[in-house]
Amino acid sequence: RTQEMHCMNPRTGKYIRSPVIKDLDAEDVRAMTVTSNNDIYILTRLSFPDDGQRSLLVYNHVGNVWEHQFSVYKIDRDDFPEQVPEYLVEVDGLLYHLVVIHLGEV
Repeated sequence: RTQEMHCMNPRTGKYIRSPVIKDLDAEDVRAMTVTSNNDIYILTRLSFPDDGQRSLLVYNHVGNVWEHQFSVYKIDRDDFPEQVPEYLVEVDGLLYHLVVIHLGEV
């Protein structure tokens, strides 16, 4: 049995299959998105390399592997609740990392 992640392009109705990342549990995924040009990104709470920050991974369709794209600054969670929603959003070809903090919860 193989573990794969399936992402669908709603415009074409086609699926993109990618392998699940070894040693990455569902709770390690902070956000993920598929862009308009079918790039798949995952923001993890794990560090690759171990630099204490979050890692943004991109799926390499040709190599059928996940690659470390770059590290993302880790928000100091001492000031905010643990379950602060995070999103990856593509707008006009640019990828944005959004963190939603409700002021009433601070």
